[in-house]
Amino acid sequence: MLVIVALPSVVSAEIIVTPGQSSASPTIALPPGIAKKFCFTRNLSLGSVGEEVRQLQIKLNADLDTRIAAVGPGSPGNESTYFGPATRAALIKFQEKFKSEILTPNGLALGNGFFGAKAREKLNALMGCGPGTPTPVPAPMPTPAPTPEGISVTVSTDKQTYSSNEDIQIIVALKNTSSQPKQFQFGGCGATYSIPSDNFTYGQVCALYLMNVTLQPNETKSWTFTHKSSDKALAAGSHTIRGTVTNYGSADTVIMVQDLAIVPQLKVVSPNGNEVWAKGSQHPLSWSVALPKGYENKFATLKLDLSFEPYHQPCTNQPCPMYASIKPFTIAQNVSAISNFLWNTAQNTENRFVPAGQYVLKVCPAGMSEGCDTSDAGFVIVDNS
Repeated sequence: MLVIVALPSVVSAEIIVTPGQSSASPTIALPPGIAKKFCFTRNLSLGSVGEEVRQLQIKLNADLDTRIAAVGPGSPGNESTYFGPATRAALIKFQEKFKSEILTPNGLALGNGFFGAKAREKLNALMGCGPGTPTPVPAPMPTPAPTPEGISVTVSTDKQTYSSNEDIQIIVALKNTSSQPKQFQFGGCGATYSIPSDNFTYGQVCALYLMNVTLQPNETKSWTFTHKSSDKALAAGSHTIRGTVTNYGSADTVIMVQDLAIVPQLKVVSPNGNEVWAKGSQHPLSWSVALPKGYENKFATLKLDLSFEPYHQPCTNQPCPMYASIKPFTIAQNVSAISNFLWNTAQNTENRFVPAGQYVLKVCPAGMSEGCDTSDAGFVIVDNS
């Protein structure tokens, strides 16, 4: 059984119809203090960042039918500039609420969480934003410092999803991408990391010998930090980690923090065995979630990882056949547990197409190997010939 908790509303809004306007094209009355007229000008999808993402979240939260979350990250007043799984789930609700104007013209039956031309046109109309009046998009926070030519600055973490009590290992790297040796002079600390959305900055104390470093072509110098949850615990949701090499630029990466103290009980619903899907067709991947009593409020922040694993019929005769080892296909990561995931069988996953064959769907809590469930039997992907 899917456990969904009804959470209290935080901000109220109403749909109103202005004189001379048909009921099919209402406008949204937003709470005081929120800019009403914002014209959306670009496509948005999972992973997008910027002020337009935050404005989209504000508009979705203004309607109870499409609210991202009632409390916590993504809720009214807690919108961010990152387009994550919860924003995608809310956008799907918006697309399906106005299906005839957004989905039907594109030949779609179900929302896909892509904020394209039709969804943008509809939301702009609801906001009373006419064509040809784009709104300037202010920078939500300082952008990464530019990197000089012939130099690469990167930042990475030891994994993508963490629990709120885990430490985070952060690696900031400087690489000489030119064909000649380069000398780097830091004039102080070699590197720092920060979490811009949380107003948190930490500087590594640098030894004197790091003041000047010569790197050969393609050579890399790296600094490793440990962000301790005891120093600054991160709330559930997405966070931008920024790594900076003094005098030479910055780079960003995004992590997810999952505030979940227990392992949920997951059950794959579809595909669950014997389905046959042709290449190029779309199918919802679905599951049910059960949380122990007292933990239902964790449902809104629960994220899942989805993958396909090759399936072989159980062996009943000896000797059993040998099968080549094939790496599972990652379909999606950090997907909201609230709604299903629409997957296209021709979709390129991890730069690999899922070939024709027999598979099972595996659903796991994001970043975890326990508490997973797989299809009861194999389903088949066939070439569309």
